[in-house]
Amino acid sequence: MRYWREAFDFHSGAYRLDFWWVHIVNTFIFASILFVSIIFFNSWSLATKLSGTFSILITIPNLSLFIRRLRDTGFPVQTIMFVLMSPSLLGVSFGILASFRLVILAPIAFLIYFGWLIYLVSRRSAYWTPTLSKKQKSFYAALISAVMILTACFQIAALKHITHEFRAAAQKYIQEQRQVNENRGKSASSSYSTKNGSMSSSTQETDDNTPEASSASSIPEKEVTELPDDSETAVYRGLTEDTIGDATFGFFKVHGTWEQDTASLQWLQ
Repeated sequence: MRYWREAFDFHSGAYRLDFWWVHIVNTFIFASILFVSIIFFNSWSLATKLSGTFSILITIPNLSLFIRRLRDTGFPVQTIMFVLMSPSLLGVSFGILASFRLVILAPIAFLIYFGWLIYLVSRRSAYWTPTLSKKQKSFYAALISAVMILTACFQIAALKHITHEFRAAAQKYIQEQRQVNENRGKSASSSYSTKNGSMSSSTQETDDNTPEASSASSIPEKEVTELPDDSETAVYRGLTEDTIGDATFGFFKVHGTWEQDTASLQWLQ
């Protein structure tokens, strides 16, 4: 309750135990929202809406808690303002890495920045830190461990459920696509076979009904033999070769001397 009562307090301080305990509880709430929405309601949209609403609610309290923790470590206002503006510097560093084609170093830069923030909020109080007995330390350690273990179990269960649903949806989609492809192949093969069958049957009927087919079946086959040229053909082949014709009707190669009649346009030897 103190976390919500001091939501707009930017001037006092916050101890390390208070800071980390609040973030552990908030993480547990996020995991519970995800677990309940996914496992019991099977609704990813519900989990997104509830998580987004809770994130908006804790934005200002988290900011004030972060500033109080930095003030408790003894940082002046100028340093706190620099830390608050540091995300923009991180974006500038990512831009520089991208300009030099060193995007692979971006995760390392982010880890360094995140570790630097953890170091800042993990420093001892510059003013006064309450002393806890061994019993109190053991109680807080057991409570934090139990909450963290329960948070991890909720997240793992939700992740397994999401993975199972994704695999089932992917398998269903693959089966549907396979069924569609099989139906298309069957329809294409049936139409192709029907078309070929109709074409072959019609062609066969046409061929069977033509007189050429009936007469050709009755004419016996005979080998074609090449006959020798007679005297006139031999004399014709011995004449000089010439080309006659025009561009309209075409050109022809002939033997002998040919002339075209101007009246009938016929070629005469």
